[in-house]
Amino acid sequence: MKRLKKYIKSRKEKDWDSPAPPIAPGLTKVSSASTLVQQGLPTPLPPYPPNPVIGTYTPSEPPKSSILTWPLAFNYTNKPFQYTALPLGRHFRVLQLLRRQNEFETPYQQVTLHGILHTASLDEGVEYQALSYTWGDPTPCETIFINGSVMRITANCAAALRRMMRGKVSRMMWVDSICINQGSYPEALEERAGQVARMDEIYGAAYSVLVFLGEGNAQTEEGFSALKRLSAAYIAGLSAGESERNAKLAEYEAVVKEVMEPLETFGKLSAVFNLPWFRRAWVLQEIALAKKATFYCGNHLMEFHNLASSSNFTLLLPPHRTTGEMRQYKEYLEHHDRLRRHVMALEAGEDFPELTGLTNLIMLNGMRLQATKPEDKVYALYGVCKRLGYTLPEPNYFKPLTDLFIETARCMLQQDNELNFLLLTLGTSSMAAGLPSWVPNLGPSLFDMSENDPPTFTASHGSACCAGGTSPIAYTLPPSGKILGVKGRLFDRIAELGDVWKLNHENMNPRRKPGLANLMRIIESWGNVLVSLKDEAGQPAYPTGQPLQRAFAELLMMAGMNKEGLPADVLDTMLNCFMVLWAQSKHADQEMRRYLVYPLDMGQDLYTFEEFVISPTMFKMVVEVSGRAGWKAVGRTGRNYLGLFPYGARFGDVVAVLQGCAAPVVLRKCGDGYIFIGAVYVQGIMGGEFWETGKTGNDEWFLLE
Repeated sequence: MKRLKKYIKSRKEKDWDSPAPPIAPGLTKVSSASTLVQQGLPTPLPPYPPNPVIGTYTPSEPPKSSILTWPLAFNYTNKPFQYTALPLGRHFRVLQLLRRQNEFETPYQQVTLHGILHTASLDEGVEYQALSYTWGDPTPCETIFINGSVMRITANCAAALRRMMRGKVSRMMWVDSICINQGSYPEALEERAGQVARMDEIYGAAYSVLVFLGEGNAQTEEGFSALKRLSAAYIAGLSAGESERNAKLAEYEAVVKEVMEPLETFGKLSAVFNLPWFRRAWVLQEIALAKKATFYCGNHLMEFHNLASSSNFTLLLPPHRTTGEMRQYKEYLEHHDRLRRHVMALEAGEDFPELTGLTNLIMLNGMRLQATKPEDKVYALYGVCKRLGYTLPEPNYFKPLTDLFIETARCMLQQDNELNFLLLTLGTSSMAAGLPSWVPNLGPSLFDMSENDPPTFTASHGSACCAGGTSPIAYTLPPSGKILGVKGRLFDRIAELGDVWKLNHENMNPRRKPGLANLMRIIESWGNVLVSLKDEAGQPAYPTGQPLQRAFAELLMMAGMNKEGLPADVLDTMLNCFMVLWAQSKHADQEMRRYLVYPLDMGQDLYTFEEFVISPTMFKMVVEVSGRAGWKAVGRTGRNYLGLFPYGARFGDVVAVLQGCAAPVVLRKCGDGYIFIGAVYVQGIMGGEFWETGKTGNDEWFLLE
């Protein structure tokens, strides 16, 4: 008792989050209890049930006494913890973390993990917090004592639980890896499917979500300090009156500039946003459904809305005052934030701008995020999609993965009534996974990509493109078949292809690092495609009449992705940078080939990146292009149209434009049907020029296998 009072009075560990509400307000124990002894703590703690019985509680009037009941002793056993089946209905488990009485003064990193697993119902008002973290290495290497028995958990889970007990005696939490039976036997898989289907309700019922990013290091310490400076400057700029607004915006821009240095490492925020949590598939739903979300990293705490606004420089700065390096950071949380506000607006009965369809949710999750189990790329969105009115296959861990991905593709097609998911799909990857070529392989993400492991997705060609003109989508999809019929027109065939620009995951969005070494190896082949474009008189020419070099610059920048196009000076800079790279790639002096300097950058600081010395403008331009042209090849069609062709395309493949499809696609004849290869950006037809000048008599059906 004296030790406990001393701990509460003198503890030096002070958490920044608000005090937890009563652990289980209004709950009365209805199962047997072990011997209890009363201690003078201010909130009621449910008693410790004997192993392996899980205490079940029902609501009652709040207790009149504010005395905490505390177990006299914890009877440890070496026996592994055994789950008991959840009752029928909307039941789930809640973990009550406890700090042992002899560890009140022990640093939180060293405490023994101990807790009670309670059964609760979503129909009852149990108050708890939900934990969001990354599993990391799946090897169970740490121990938590649950109801007196041993449960093995991962190192990341243990670190998260200990951090949440910093400055705490007890905490009521929902932790997926503990509260859901993770066994591989049929009963466990059935329970997991049922709990995953209720994940939206579990996170929605929690009064807050606690996000554990890790214990941190010197780099994340610097990153969070920078985020707090950005947050303070953002709030000052946002709340400034008319007379001081310009001064506050200038102060904010100065903070942004300082935070974004050094350029070659993408500034001080890189260490934070490259933490594994930001790549986890489940986090999109966990944040979208949270009433409140608090991020923990080392000694730092930050609310979600502050983290999202401080990393989105476009909220205060106009587009022309931001760079690609700046804009990349808003991509990490912008989708979470928009989805969260949409869910909140729907539940409040308020209007909200239309959310991009199911395809956007599924494909972004598949491309950018990772999951330990590939089926969770779909199931991790089941609950939030249900809230938004979309239908996905019900969680079922017995279902073959190929069947799940086929059903998900059908859901995207039928509910969005669009072919946009094809624009991100790489058919060669799909077939390698045993899927039809038109079905996205949602398992791997861009972070699983390396120079020897091609991606399963390709970069989007932009919603502003409309290669299919204003034509409506036309498709056939048999109820049980795996063949997708799409209507369109044959445009041309591939006549020449340069080499593919192979990148690893650090070269692609959302963290863009240019793969300079590989670019220098293949850029000569791209230049050879360019010089092969000549008219009948043997002069450089482009079929649309556009200057050839300008057409090439627009191709590399995918200018058609922007409704207003790109400014001439941007395109000129892109072309000049390419010409420097092309010339340097052929330089006879190996040492001189290392210097990649844009002419107008003479006199400016140069950066060392990979084995190259590069100027700022050159670096920024290559970063921009890497997000568009990575794992693509510059090529031309038989009619001399330039294209950025997807990985897997070959000489002789068909280029077709489909009805209602934003970009042309590459197909390969296979028997009576076609294999879908991927979308292609073709300079000069992305605005519907080919489609609008064609005839309906040229329409045909392509059967994608």
